[in-house]
Parts: sequence; C-alpha cells; structure tokens
Amino acid sequence: MILKEILHSLDQYELTGADNRKLYGLTHNSRKSSSSNNVFFAIQGTHADGHEFISHAISNKADIIFHEKKLDSYANHVSYVLVENTKQVLGLICNIFFEYPLENVKVIAVTGTNGKTSVANYTYQALLGLGYKPLLLSTAGDYFEKKTIALNREAPSTLETIEFFKVAQQYKEKGVTHICLEATSQALDQNRLAGISIDCAVFTNLEKDHLDYHLTMNHYAASKRKLFDLIKEGGTVVANKDDDYYEFMTGILSESSVLSVSSQKEADVHYSIKKQAVEGMSLTINNATFSVNVFGSFNAINIALVYGVLYSLGQKTDKIIYTLSSLSSVPGRAEIIPNDKGVLALVDYAHSADAVKNFLHSLHTIQHRKIITVLGCGGDRDPGKRPYMAEAAVTEADVAIFTQDNPRTENPDQIFRDMIQNLDKESYLVIHDREEAIAAAVRMALPNDIITILGKGHEDYQIIGKKKINFDDRKILKKYLES
Repeated sequence: MILKEILHSLDQYELTGADNRKLYGLTHNSRKSSSSNNVFFAIQGTHADGHEFISHAISNKADIIFHEKKLDSYANHVSYVLVENTKQVLGLICNIFFEYPLENVKVIAVTGTNGKTSVANYTYQALLGLGYKPLLLSTAGDYFEKKTIALNREAPSTLETIEFFKVAQQYKEKGVTHICLEATSQALDQNRLAGISIDCAVFTNLEKDHLDYHLTMNHYAASKRKLFDLIKEGGTVVANKDDDYYEFMTGILSESSVLSVSSQKEADVHYSIKKQAVEGMSLTINNATFSVNVFGSFNAINIALVYGVLYSLGQKTDKIIYTLSSLSSVPGRAEIIPNDKGVLALVDYAHSADAVKNFLHSLHTIQHRKIITVLGCGGDRDPGKRPYMAEAAVTEADVAIFTQDNPRTENPDQIFRDMIQNLDKESYLVIHDREEAIAAAVRMALPNDIITILGKGHEDYQIIGKKKINFDDRKILKKYLES
C-alpha cells in the first residue's frame, strides 16, 4: 500500500514530500518507529505532544509523518501530511490499512461509571451461548472462544486505536462475529475509538468519578456521550433510564434509536427482582421470569441491559432468556471465595461511592450477622470521591477497615485524611498494609458474617510509588481463610 492510495480517502490534507512511499506499519509511539513501522502519527495528548517526538520517530526510520501542527523544518527523505485532526485521521487510515476488519462484524461498546466490565462480559457470554464467535476486550480480561487471550495491550480498559484495528483484523481471520468492548470516558475524550462504527452502544450510569482527569461532571458526561457519535446508521443505544443522566445522554438521539431500560419507569425493557440469594436471583424482564446464576441486586440492571443489547441485535425473547439463564460471574466482580469457616467472602471491583453503596446494600437481603468490609482509594486519582466512598462503607457495613489501594506516588496518610474527614473516629479502622487489613477482617469474622474486599477486584497487583508489585485480593483472602 502506498501513501497516494491513502490520501485519496482524506477530504483535506497538505502534503510535503513524495506520495509514493510505502506504508509498512503504523504507530503513534516514536520509540516503536522503525523501517517496518514507518508511519508516525503525531498526536496531541493530555500529558505529551507527539509533535515533539517527530525527529525521534524519523531517527528510528519513520518516513511518513501525519501531523496537525505546522512544523519548523522538513526532512527531504520524509513525507509529511498535515491534517486537521491526527487522531480522527488515524482511525480512518487504520480501517484502510488493516483492510476494513469490522465489515460483517457487529460491535457492541459499553460506557458508564459502573458496570462496563460486567455488561461487556455478560454480552460476550450470552453471544457465546447463542452459538456466535464473539471477542471480548475488557478490563477483567480479553477472551475469544471461551479462552483468555494475551494481547499485551498498552491500555488497561479501551485499546489504543492501532491496537484495536490490529486485533480486529487478526480475529476476523479467525471468524469473529461480534466484538464486545468497554469505552472509557478518557478513551472517548482522546478519540481512541475513531474509525470504529458501533452497532450497539450501552450506557450503564454516570456518577462522580475520574474528575482528576475531567475536572467537571459536564466534561465527564460529554466525553461519555461521544460514544453515540460512532453509532452506525440503523444502530441502537441501550440506556439505563433510571440514571439521572439519561436525558442528557440520549436527548440528542432520535427516539427510534434508543432502547430504554428501567425498573421504575415506563421503558422498552422493564425489569424487577423477584428473589435473590447468594446463588443468584430470579428476575422478570418484560413479563418473562427466569433465574440467573449471578449474585447481587446491583447486577439486575446489568442483566437487563444485556437483554436490551440482544434484543437490538434481533434475537428472539426465548433465546435471550435461554442464554441469560446460563451466565456466570465475572472475575473480580462479586466473586465468591469458597471457605469452610461459615463466612461469605466476596471480592469486588467497586471503587466509586455508588458502586460501594450498591454492592454493600445488596448484601442486606442475605441473612447474616455482620458485614465486614475492607476498602481503599486510589492515589493520584480524584480525591473528591474519597469521603463519599468511605461514608458508603461506614453506612452500609458493620465494620469498615480502610487500607491502601494503589497509592501510587501519593502519601497514603493524605488519602486516609480525605476518606475520614466527615466520619466519627469510632466508625472505622485504618490499617495501612492491605494484606494485614484483609487478615484482620478474617480474624474478626465469625460464622454467618460477610467479608467484602473492595476496590481491586480482578487486579493482581498493587502500585506503590512507581512500582507494580504482585498482589491479588482473591489469593490473599483465600490464604487467610484457609489458615
């Protein structure tokens, strides 16, 4: 493929240099530029500007540069393409370079503060149960044909643009029929999904989070809403009508393109919980009652949203109910740690105030003696949510133990001060070391107690300073339950 073929697809550009150079590989990381990765995209990022690394990319053998700012100098042996928005052009070029890997593949993208991973995973499981070959790209793991796949991804939640198209091409050759992915607010704000046409977008909810990045809720919500700009003609948005941001998120869309989901209001998909236990719950969705092997009332909306996704994709009600009945829990999401102490031990990823509140509140329906919870707040992240998370833990649990959760470069004492600022001293314990906090929770527990370890879920590491060390809440909890 030569540059001239690519330029034909661009509406506006300014070329400096030859148009007959070959494209061998794409990158926006100057360190990865090479003779086999010779096309460099200079992208203005939040913390760094790719234009400052153009000379480094050229020294590493890049000879085609896409940029959006005028440059001071131009090398004779390099072709420069000035465009209005490098990130948007990257998505377009990825489609061409990777031979339109999304043709005949349905793309389902999930956005929201809480529930993204669960909805994406349940959708993947449901499609598998219906006989399709879906690909799951998620925070809690990447899967194809019931197997974990290793992508060596650069981003933990939403893949970088080039990564995504490369993966899509690879799995199209393996017969993929659907791609289920998470769309984070930062990825959407950074246009990482540019060039991707979405068949079905899902909005779970929106609450105070990630304001260290977005600064305001308006910017946070507007970033989430960018997902709907990627919906293809005839595509659908499945949205939680009970969320306060529902009107903001869907108000710009035509009524026919929105499938509303609610437990409280008139909606296209209406659901209610009939019965719940540790083993799962019984739900009624649009007059059909069935059981799911998924724990927690907070998961009811997730299941109902997946119902909406499958319905939007043309599935019949009986098949939807059949496949939803076979769902299993998501790693690190209300994950039960078996033990012989007569204790219900759970690990969950809840790391926002609403998520903590909803998770712990759902446990009140289960017969128990005490709820003991271990919780921390991430360092170098939005400090504004910390007191609300701590308050939710103290309010909904009988014993709240605050500990470290990826403190990164921030002083843990400052994180604890932020958490406890509105609390009575008698209402919580602070144990700095996360393993010791988990051990303390187990020592306190008696039969019929519930232990919950919140915040990290599937993660198998702690970030302390700038080092990532091995740490898995599930393994640590299991160790002390067995001792």
